[in-house]
Amino acid sequence: MNLEGVNPSQKLLGALSRATKHGVMLVSNFADVEFASERAMELLRCRSEKELLERWHQVRPLYERRCADITASPTRALTLDVDLDAGESPLRLRFEMFSLEEDECTGGLLLIKDRRALESADRNLRLASRMETLVQLYRQAAHDLKAPLNAISLHLELLAETIRMLQKGMLPSSEDPREQIDILRSELMRLDRLLISLLGHARPDVSTPDVFSLQEVARRAVDLAEPLAKKRCVELSFDEGKVSRDGFGYADQLHQAILNLIINALEASGSGGRIDVVAREQGDDVILSIRDQGPGIAPALLERIFDLGVTTKKDGSGIGLGVARAIVEAHGGRLEIQSGLGRGTLVEIRCPTSPSDTDRDL
Repeated sequence: MNLEGVNPSQKLLGALSRATKHGVMLVSNFADVEFASERAMELLRCRSEKELLERWHQVRPLYERRCADITASPTRALTLDVDLDAGESPLRLRFEMFSLEEDECTGGLLLIKDRRALESADRNLRLASRMETLVQLYRQAAHDLKAPLNAISLHLELLAETIRMLQKGMLPSSEDPREQIDILRSELMRLDRLLISLLGHARPDVSTPDVFSLQEVARRAVDLAEPLAKKRCVELSFDEGKVSRDGFGYADQLHQAILNLIINALEASGSGGRIDVVAREQGDDVILSIRDQGPGIAPALLERIFDLGVTTKKDGSGIGLGVARAIVEAHGGRLEIQSGLGRGTLVEIRCPTSPSDTDRDL
């Protein structure tokens, strides 16, 4: 048995072992150890050839039972997990076994790995993946909260101004602020549901979708964005059209998608611009279009506009469009964008509509 490696192949295996930090062993057709790298000795906690042979005596019966599998699948690596008694701290090793049928080398090639290290790396990878998921979750939540909170703030300013003018007699007593209060209450309740879902790290209960009015969902989004439109001196109009079909799914989510798209259009529009939100039926579907007169999107950027982090705004997050499309597609709908530099942007949502009672199976 050679521990150092006396031929070029064994020296190459030793170098490979040092580079990968995995142990390497060569075993003959008779399951005798012919070569063991320094790393293999470390993993097996052996300081001499005698100790290595004693350790291999523990592994050999398990290895021989797997030899039949190696013969049956000579091109496929087989694994053998072994727990060995080595004093206070047992050895937990993984042997990856390959069949060798070369002129100068026959038998088996064994790669030895520390299972504790593998499990630790796997835990770290899962943790990193979960952390990345949480980062995306909180980024999306922050984005979803930002638009309605800004709109609520503007509504509160408008409500305060209305009350002040009523107190001074500068508005007719028939002017009723309750409509603004209803808008605020409705949006605050929706945000409360969003926060409850976030705190529970849960998605909406997919077993309880419901029928809702698509016009009403779009109208709420338009009403919520109206103060921002006035502040930016942008005319925001909504044509409900003659839509007879209802939506089926999650009204809060679809409301968020439409609000995101309207806010995007407002932020792209300059003073004196106009945004038209129009609902219409097309066959069994409802099309909701949002057209602005902003600067438009360059063709190269339009191809990637739904990718996370891609934005046309200096301080944009690059989340809103991706979230909006995900919501629409989760309902079985489709979101499309047509745009060009100097031509403004048209966003169309092919909204999901209510199936018949026998087809509702979301």
